[in-house]
Amino acid sequence: MSRALLVLNFMHCMERFATQIYLTQRGAFKSTPLALQLTSASANERTHVQKLGGQIRKLNGRVYPFGWLFQFLGAVAGIITRLGGNGNLFKADTFVETRAVKDYTGFLKSVHFDMETINLIKGLTVDEEAHVINWRKAGESLARKRQASN
Repeated sequence: MSRALLVLNFMHCMERFATQIYLTQRGAFKSTPLALQLTSASANERTHVQKLGGQIRKLNGRVYPFGWLFQFLGAVAGIITRLGGNGNLFKADTFVETRAVKDYTGFLKSVHFDMETINLIKGLTVDEEAHVINWRKAGESLARKRQASN
């Protein structure tokens, strides 16, 4: 299997991880705007899973069967971050998305992709950068609320 397909499969698995972590975390916020934001982010990550899976197949590759394992690890990470407190939850999410941006940018520099795949990864990176901003704002908002209540 080509390095490009290996990397796309890695991205696919990590997007499944992100999809699940947000679904698991949303329970910490019940029916609040933050729960809706986590649900929306999970749905966005699900589109990434679909796009990457489609691109892997278009390149005559096969999607690795390990996605369920990454999804399970996303649930575990979601539970752990919930136990760490809501402020830490968004710090963890910011870390995950910042890492995704770094990885995607690095892959674009180090792996030979066709132009269609490059454009796909660039589009995913834009979404991940937006998530970084959203999670930072959410964490800051929670911190301000905590300060105001003290």
